[in-house]
Amino acid sequence: MPLWPVIVVAVALLVVWSLVPGIRHGRYRRGIRKRSSAHAEWAAEFLTRMPLVEQVLGIFCDALLFQRQYRFHFRPEDRVANVYHGTTGPVADKMQLETLALKLRAVFGVYLGSVLNENTTLRDIVALVVAQELER
Repeated sequence: MPLWPVIVVAVALLVVWSLVPGIRHGRYRRGIRKRSSAHAEWAAEFLTRMPLVEQVLGIFCDALLFQRQYRFHFRPEDRVANVYHGTTGPVADKMQLETLALKLRAVFGVYLGSVLNENTTLRDIVALVVAQELER
């Protein structure tokens, strides 16, 4: 019996298996883009700091490779870990989170490592930045 049919089937299964996470992550990204704006939710919590909120959400979008026009599609209660896991593969290297932390530190002097865990929300990050700005 020739070996090539087994190899062809194995390669086909490997290709399909590797595409499944990409399809799931694409759907997650589309879901975020299709959301309505959460601008009012952000304004309800940080009305006097909306330019700061906009800047933090812009940095978040840059780090997780979303276009900045979708920054207000993220809600205050969105968990950073959920967004990260929803947009990256299972073998991701957390570079997006490192980029986020480095940029927030460079722009605002905020050390994200002290608060970033599985339950950290975007509200938590914005509140940390607001508190840091109030100290200045």
